[in-house]
Amino acid sequence: MKLNIKKIDSELKRLGWSRIEFMKRLKAPKSFYYYLVDNPSTVTFTTVNRIAKVLKLNPKDLII
Repeated sequence: MKLNIKKIDSELKRLGWSRIEFMKRLKAPKSFYYYLVDNPSTVTFTTVNRIAKVLKLNPKDLII
């Protein structure tokens, strides 16, 4: 499973959120975003579900 970083970035832009704002809403450290970008293939279903919930998306939309 690989996380679709482009989809996340487009959603952040649509919502007008910075990456820092996104991490605050995700209740994750700021560095977590860069971990996701550098390691998109290592995400778990739990992480995908958390991200989808914050962005109000279907988790399937975040997987490539």
